[in-house]
Amino acid sequence: MAFSLDHKTIGFVQSNEKFLRLRTLINHACYELYCKLFLDPNYGGFSRQPDIIYRELSLHRESVESLMNNGDISEADFLAIYPPSEETYLRECSLKLLHKLCEVCVKTFPKIAINEEEEDIGRDDDADDRGDSSYLALDNIAYINLLEHLQTIIHDDKLQQRLMENPHEFDGKWKEITDLLQKLGYEVSKVSTIKSIDNLDACRLCHVAYMRAQAELLSTECTNLLKTTDVNTLTLNRLISNLKSASSLEAKGKMMEDNVSPMKEMKDLKDSIECSVNMLHVTHDSIQSVFGELKFWKDKNIEGDLIILDEQLNKLYVQVSKQSRSVSHYFNTVSFDIVKIKEKINNQMEKNVKFVKTHENECKEKKISLGFVSIGL
Repeated sequence: MAFSLDHKTIGFVQSNEKFLRLRTLINHACYELYCKLFLDPNYGGFSRQPDIIYRELSLHRESVESLMNNGDISEADFLAIYPPSEETYLRECSLKLLHKLCEVCVKTFPKIAINEEEEDIGRDDDADDRGDSSYLALDNIAYINLLEHLQTIIHDDKLQQRLMENPHEFDGKWKEITDLLQKLGYEVSKVSTIKSIDNLDACRLCHVAYMRAQAELLSTECTNLLKTTDVNTLTLNRLISNLKSASSLEAKGKMMEDNVSPMKEMKDLKDSIECSVNMLHVTHDSIQSVFGELKFWKDKNIEGDLIILDEQLNKLYVQVSKQSRSVSHYFNTVSFDIVKIKEKINNQMEKNVKFVKTHENECKEKKISLGFVSIGL
């Protein structure tokens, strides 16, 4: 989890300002790029009407099902393309989904924008006039490769952490993204405001892209917190089980009572973690609902919802962090107690083994001595 600030006073959105600028840039520009690929008559040629594009995409259903069967897209992604309402909204799909979808549904891609030096090297000027299919295929591959590069940046799990540790990385990453966008034929001057404006929330040009970026950030952080609670629960369960087993051996089969320390405290902590998990699932569901409501942002107070969700998640972060410290404390202390109990039991067993061996040796010596006397007579 990419957090190093005091989250009692600062939320996820405010502490990831540079990361959100990059995500907003990617969201705004890439959705325009992918939508152009689908809707432009020169490329995908799909309809802008949600019900009609649903029917048009249904012609590619077999290919999309193959993507799902191969694990390239999820079942939820499939339902985003083919919802029960039979109306498909491209901007409700993730960028990853749009990328996979365009690979199987779009047959022609734009030529990449290259500079004059690159244009003079190896370009066949008559290829377009001839309708050279091999040249067209190379164009498609080159464009898709650039989109793949963008996807790599989009799904860079370490970018958020690196930006927090080194804010200077922002300029380099911004240039890398805008260079890619330029090659893909996107007019990057349209999005320069995203970098320069003081308050990103005031950027009306990219308002939806910024809200999506916030929801994506909160969704990721919520998922990270759920993973942390899973580890905490697993650790506690093992500690409780191991302590019960060790205590049972020490007490010769009698199990430790749940109301005895530290068992009671660990049980209470486990219940507290379970409550946090339930709250995190509720928060996660609320965050996911934001994505579907973005198209109604003018009629809904999504900005206010995101502020509330950020505050809720921040409180849960503080709660889970406290629980993690408690789990760590019990792991250190209870593990040591378990080791001491096992050492005590092992020492007792060693003493019993020594006693048995000594007793057996004495009996053998007596038998030998009696035998000798008997023989001597």
